[in-house]
Amino acid sequence: MEYQTKNQKVLFISSLILLIASLIYLNFNNLKNLIENRFNLSSPISSSKTSALIIDYGNGRQRMFEGPVTDNMDVFEAILAAKNGGGFNILYHANSNKEPVAISSIDEIESDPFGKKWYVYINNNLIEQGFDALSLLIETGDLIVLKYE
Repeated sequence: MEYQTKNQKVLFISSLILLIASLIYLNFNNLKNLIENRFNLSSPISSSKTSALIIDYGNGRQRMFEGPVTDNMDVFEAILAAKNGGGFNILYHANSNKEPVAISSIDEIESDPFGKKWYVYINNNLIEQGFDALSLLIETGDLIVLKYE
């Protein structure tokens, strides 16, 4: 009788350890996936007909938007689509043809000519300031990052 009770206790403790180990493993994998999805900017976008836009405010705050890409869609059109869906404010500089050429501010965080500015990255590649980044055409799967740095 005592032997059976010991076996039951060992079996119970082993089962409990296995259950705890399984929960830790599952939570670790969920955490790992969350971290990979949050910080791996080169990861594929969830749908083959969409692109993503991330606003990185430079203070730890980020917002992410995902939406369909239309034919001949440029960066500025993607920003406007995200703005309409996500409710943020954006001001931009325009050229003489009233075409947008640079971001002035997002949600009242302004570009400073002598300090931090809003930069545009496409697929982790910085688009040079002298180049009209907002008129670049995007493709499905592209990742646009507006980063204040």
